[in-house]
Amino acid sequence: MKNQCKLNILSVAVCLLSGINIFSAHSQQASSSIILSSVEKEVNRNLSGLKIDKLATPFFISYAVTDEKELVTTASFGSLIKSTEKIARTGYPFLLVGSYNSCNIGYFDMQSMYGRPTESSILCLNDNPKGIATSVWLDLDKCYKRAAEQYQAKLGIVGQQNTSEDEKDLPDYEKVESKKVILNVTPADSRKKYWEDFACKLSEIANKYPDIIRSKVTIANRIATIYYYNTEGTYYSIPDDLFTFQFDVTLITPDGQEISDYYYCPTNEFKDIPDLQSAIGLCEKYLSDFVLLNKAPLIQEVYSGPVLIEGMALGEVISERLFDKTLIAKKKPVLSQELTERGYASSPMLAGNSTEMMAGKEIISKDLTVKSITGKKSYNGQPLYGYIPIDYQGVIPSEELVLVEKGILKNMLNGRIPTSKFPHSNGHERISMRYRQTTISSGNVQITSEKTFPKQEMKTKLLETAREQNLEYAYILKRGRDNNIGMLYRVSVADGSETLVRGAAFVDFNLKSFKRILGCSDNNFVYHRTKLGLLNSYVLPESMLFEDIEISKNPKLVLKTSYLVVKP
Repeated sequence: MKNQCKLNILSVAVCLLSGINIFSAHSQQASSSIILSSVEKEVNRNLSGLKIDKLATPFFISYAVTDEKELVTTASFGSLIKSTEKIARTGYPFLLVGSYNSCNIGYFDMQSMYGRPTESSILCLNDNPKGIATSVWLDLDKCYKRAAEQYQAKLGIVGQQNTSEDEKDLPDYEKVESKKVILNVTPADSRKKYWEDFACKLSEIANKYPDIIRSKVTIANRIATIYYYNTEGTYYSIPDDLFTFQFDVTLITPDGQEISDYYYCPTNEFKDIPDLQSAIGLCEKYLSDFVLLNKAPLIQEVYSGPVLIEGMALGEVISERLFDKTLIAKKKPVLSQELTERGYASSPMLAGNSTEMMAGKEIISKDLTVKSITGKKSYNGQPLYGYIPIDYQGVIPSEELVLVEKGILKNMLNGRIPTSKFPHSNGHERISMRYRQTTISSGNVQITSEKTFPKQEMKTKLLETAREQNLEYAYILKRGRDNNIGMLYRVSVADGSETLVRGAAFVDFNLKSFKRILGCSDNNFVYHRTKLGLLNSYVLPESMLFEDIEISKNPKLVLKTSYLVVKP
């Protein structure tokens, strides 16, 4: 660690002493040939050179470099709060000892529990082959010692376990064919003053709404490139840009409930960034709806019945309950003796994903089909921001992969760590620069339904279902995320009138809820969101009618003593 710190300080010092402006140098794009060739040469040298006594030697090494420049600007009520520029070059070493069939991957010990999920380090910012090579060597040297120790420990644990025949024949890491992908890098956006003014003017609109006590606009503009090489011969250089603006707002109702929410707009294409007037229009529409919560009544009763979920709320429900956990393959790790003795063997976090045991069986409504379309750039002329030309591990996603067909589980998103039911990678391992880790993540997703109705008939269907269940009202959810029900409307069965309510929460809304779908809108829309700083796009029906969802007053709701807020 001390050597790494010295190297980082030395790299910056060299830039300064040589008169290099590292911000402008970075904005002119680092030469991919220098980075890739430096990494390739050092990785290959380490493959044959790393060896400690009788410990196993490496058979596979990969090394990724993320090169990014980011401008983050924050404003509140028309005033600039913060504007920072950041440049970073991060290395992601990955090393396996043993063989594809049996290696160090999948072993979990105390250090794994409390350490970073992915090894990463800071590289020198200038394109100095020797400086890059030194960083790679330091990283791989550290990785090798850790990998060799893990492999030895894992062999001892595995030898004591009774494993099924399927698991015995399953390799620890999948071998794949080499790929080569070089894509153009996006020119850096140096319009710092423009984005500062943009944030200030956008944040001004909160002044029109006296009920809002706190608000801020944050604009993050990241231009980045990922470079990668592995000893199978795969290398790539691809852009990984991200532009977002987020409008955070908070109000306190007369009875003391603090309500916070935000409007969020992500893209990775400069041409798709809204201009100022368009952004103001989008946020004004959002704020005018949000402040209605200030006078909305609190929900009091427990409700169980049909719920119509629309638009943004449906996008969040689908992503959270189907893709953040359910449809991601995860192999159960081999636990160290210490973790087993401490009772971690029963921890859900270390249990793998039992959903794959449902392969070939119905997991959601037979009317629904779910596909990964991560290899597609657009849908009906609309851009899909989750497009992945090649994933972190060197696998190219297909344009269409059926995950669930008419309710039956056919596949799950996976990387190169095989599971018993889904032993092959489908190209969904990604690098999160925000959290400096790698993870399996959905890219682009499409959901279709066999049972559709015109949009205007969905509310009618909702009320008919509620009437059949002898209910006086039903609910429509128009906005919500992370189990935070934002815009929930109680709909009268008698006359169809809608009343906004607040303070609600779902009760046991999970995968089983998707088995009872009464129909979907025949119109589609594209919903964009980020998870761990990774862009995803979902092609979804505009609304989906659930037959039975339980809603109650949020048990975590706290009503604070009202206080006077005086704005300047």
